[in-house]
Amino acid sequence: MRLTGLLRPLRETEAYQALVNSLRNSRGETYLPLPPAALPYLSACLQKDLEVPVVIITARPDRARQIHEELAAWLDGPDRAFLFPEPDALPYETASMDSPSQYQRMAALLALINYHRELVSGNEKGGAPGLMGQITPVPLVIAPAHALMQQVLSPADLSSGTQVIEAGGRLDLASLLARWVDLGFEHVHAVERHGTFSRRGGILDVFPPISRLPVRLELYGDHVESLRYFDPLTQRSIEQIEQAVVSPAREAPRDGPPAALLDYLPEGALLVIEEPSSIQIAVEAIDQQAQELRSQRIQEGELGAAAPHPYFDWGQLAGKLADWPRRLAASPWADEADPGLAFRAPSFYGGRLSLLLQKVRDAQAVGAIVVIASHQAGRLAD
Repeated sequence: MRLTGLLRPLRETEAYQALVNSLRNSRGETYLPLPPAALPYLSACLQKDLEVPVVIITARPDRARQIHEELAAWLDGPDRAFLFPEPDALPYETASMDSPSQYQRMAALLALINYHRELVSGNEKGGAPGLMGQITPVPLVIAPAHALMQQVLSPADLSSGTQVIEAGGRLDLASLLARWVDLGFEHVHAVERHGTFSRRGGILDVFPPISRLPVRLELYGDHVESLRYFDPLTQRSIEQIEQAVVSPAREAPRDGPPAALLDYLPEGALLVIEEPSSIQIAVEAIDQQAQELRSQRIQEGELGAAAPHPYFDWGQLAGKLADWPRRLAASPWADEADPGLAFRAPSFYGGRLSLLLQKVRDAQAVGAIVVIASHQAGRLAD
């Protein structure tokens, strides 16, 4: 269900327009009292009016997933919102190398890189091909505190390690296969999972990290005759495509310095921090658990005492957050002198139809816009 038509009432209010002007023209942190339920709605409005990437930071993973799911109704398309989920394990715990959450994070990072490349090329509204050879919508990314701590490839390494293969193009097969191995892909007999590839004569199969399906390249010499998606279960081709984007198969830093999600923010992006104090509490709690695991592994001889920390702690993240010039701190604790955008909890009228109709008539009498959310919309319309 698309609810983008309901963005207009908020966007037309004076309080909202003042907020947009403040975010557009000032630097530093803007505080806004805001009920948690209104955050996805407001974020969709801000992305549309500021026309810049929006990155939402929350304390809890379940809250990040909730916001991501709700944003689908408020944005122009499902490809606008990206979840940057937490790792599957704590630092120093063993995690699967073939993790769906890793590929979700990779997709979010590539969306931010692609927007940045379009921005520096002079296209500020994402209307020209970027890194992935296609027009990229302005992205909106949602990340919990734990994900913020994750060390990933630097923007330069991810950008240089991502290639676009096009039908009708040419490639050096030996160099391509060596490149995939260097980027973390595993050579297998049959491609069934992300981060793997196989070769059978002039046919190459590869499952890129951000692709919904594996891709089959049919070659004639160094010429790419066709590109097709195929079913990983039946191995049968199902859809012809014009291009495939192949990014590194692993997000972990390689030779260069590690980066965080915050290092991927393009100039002008809006950072929305939900309950800033709770972010610090969440990061420090995970850091404490990680330190305990680290001490245990050192005592058991599984880790050297001088081993570097594989994550960013609050001391490192706090500086990155404070230095970002466009920040919105949202908190449900409202100051009576600052009513914010005057959101209020909705009223419920189950079994009180006459009262509902009276409220609707009263609102219409003063020119208010009325939106009724109900599981019985057809009955109410009648």
